[in-house]
Amino acid sequence: MKRIGAPALTGRRAGHLSFRRRSSALFGAFRGGGCLRDLGLCGNSGVGRILRQLRWVLYPRRCPFCDRVLGNQPACPDCADGLAELRRAPSMRLRGSEHYLGRLDGAAAPYRYTGLVRRAVLRADCKPGGTEHIPFPFALPEAGLACMTVTAIQRAALPGIPAGYEAALGQVWHNYAVARLTLPAPQLVEMDCNVGVKGEGFEYIFGRGKGLVSIRYNGVQLLDDTVRPNFWRAPTNNDEGCAEPFTFAFWKTAGLYARCDNLTAKTKGEFVTVRANYTLPNGQTLPVDFAIDGAGRCDITMTWQGTRTELPEFGLLFPLRRELTEVSYLGLGPRETTADRTAGGKMGAWNYNVRQDFAQNTPVYPQECGRRTGVYSATVTGSGLNIGIGFAGDGMTFSALPYTPHELENARHLYELPRDDNKTVVRCAAFQRGVGGDNSWGAKPHADACFAVEKGTSFRFTIQK
Repeated sequence: MKRIGAPALTGRRAGHLSFRRRSSALFGAFRGGGCLRDLGLCGNSGVGRILRQLRWVLYPRRCPFCDRVLGNQPACPDCADGLAELRRAPSMRLRGSEHYLGRLDGAAAPYRYTGLVRRAVLRADCKPGGTEHIPFPFALPEAGLACMTVTAIQRAALPGIPAGYEAALGQVWHNYAVARLTLPAPQLVEMDCNVGVKGEGFEYIFGRGKGLVSIRYNGVQLLDDTVRPNFWRAPTNNDEGCAEPFTFAFWKTAGLYARCDNLTAKTKGEFVTVRANYTLPNGQTLPVDFAIDGAGRCDITMTWQGTRTELPEFGLLFPLRRELTEVSYLGLGPRETTADRTAGGKMGAWNYNVRQDFAQNTPVYPQECGRRTGVYSATVTGSGLNIGIGFAGDGMTFSALPYTPHELENARHLYELPRDDNKTVVRCAAFQRGVGGDNSWGAKPHADACFAVEKGTSFRFTIQK
């Protein structure tokens, strides 16, 4: 996981942190030195030195990282980098919603974090090719996403390899189900042209013949246009070399011209369910179900009804208002990843600005970019708005760009793109076809980066305030 902050040590001795409180006078004398000062025995007198040595015997100084007894050493020689981070004061003022620990036994420990983040130094004497079993030092959470990251760090500098270099990385994660509140179903309002679902602090509007046309959280309209099925990504240079835009041309128009022919709604238990039945240009039907509960959470299920077919992408496109430019997500990062470019991604909590990220990732020739894979949750917010929109899925692919895939495809140069402050385009998908690139021109993506849907294949994710 991404480490958001680190404690800052202001106590008397480096590496000596204790958050335990004891009231005994003896402990106060040995541990804090207050009683010693009162007795005039904290100087360099013989009695003072003896008492300090006795204190170190009863309550030895330990390294806060590896728990080694330090003795007379000022700091642990193997954990110098961690200790330097521990001493570093926070670089920014903490907000009221963030955690702060004040003085505890002479140590000020400010933390800035998102979620539950823990860190430990694990040591193993493992020979090359051997196996070593190390007990996991933390208890796993009972709900939410649990991720364990193990990194191998170069301890001592070698020629060409600096100390602290991350030589290897491994991650294991699992998404535990989170219990949801049971609330009364929201209000369903059916009219001639629209279907509305309304509750405290939220409102969804579905247009007959269109689908989902409006999302309001706390009275703020978040959509810039209609939500639509999407099967297309902007072609890359590699795609053009192997004629994939020609091979998959139908799926560009399928998303653009999908028609919502039927819209039904009903209340079932604590949900209002709305089904939008889309018809594709080839006559195939595509049902998209929206299940909305009393808290405003909307579970979306998109189900394939046709035969087995390879697709460039399978998901939904959300045109959001232009103020929504700040993205925070839990997934592979911090930079873009694709189905065949994940080795450099690290599971963690990351954030970026939509327009800045596009400027950093887009090539001179506009094409698909900015994709994040293995995403479990993402939140899009913006300056001037008191609300944002959240997306959650089980390892879905996610992107937030200033342009639609069709706008990227139609521009041959960056200056031919529309203004980048008109909207923010979010795409949530079950998958996106890989970008290939084994050679400079013509090599298709490998089989494990090419995806197909079959009858009954579904993509489920959630939107919420």
